[in-house]
Amino acid sequence: MALALLGHDTGPIPVLLLHKASFICWIAVTGLHVLAYLWRLPRLIGADLRRRPARHGTLAPRRAGRWSLLALSLGAGLAVALAGVHLASGWGG
Repeated sequence: MALALLGHDTGPIPVLLLHKASFICWIAVTGLHVLAYLWRLPRLIGADLRRRPARHGTLAPRRAGRWSLLALSLGAGLAVALAGVHLASGWGG
């Protein structure tokens, strides 16, 4: 947020450098998380779509809410990205 509000040239505070460093840390942690759970994903999605019982024999609660929230968050992310694309177009890095 600070990078979008202040711009990449903020004087003594290297906001762009901090942004890049935090992104590298975030992508490393997220990558490890995805790799740890990737092998379970096809089974979990298939069971959810076919309404099979979860691991302990009970149906997963709020299935429709989960899929609705996923669709809503993807749509909101797309809207925010499209609304803010003009902010990033002039930054050369």
